[in-house]
Amino acid sequence: MAENKETTIDELAIMIKKGFDGIDERFNEVDKRLDRVDTRMVRLETKTENVEKQIDKLQRGQVRIEDRLDEIIPQVKEHEKRITILEKKVALAR
Repeated sequence: MAENKETTIDELAIMIKKGFDGIDERFNEVDKRLDRVDTRMVRLETKTENVEKQIDKLQRGQVRIEDRLDEIIPQVKEHEKRITILEKKVALAR
């Protein structure tokens, strides 16, 4: 014959508490993982900021180079004209 086992309120409370304890442990594990994710995100943000600063520095350097080239190009063109004239003079002198 099957026994009817009655669950007392205290036993039921203990079962519910154990269930919640298990959930608390899982939440604690999730919290720890989220903390690790936060730490990695902070490191990633720092690295990203450093890369952005380096890119800005490179862009400023590129602008300075372009500005300098803008100054030099007319001089190079003038030198090319002078060389062409000198080459023609040397060719005539031969």
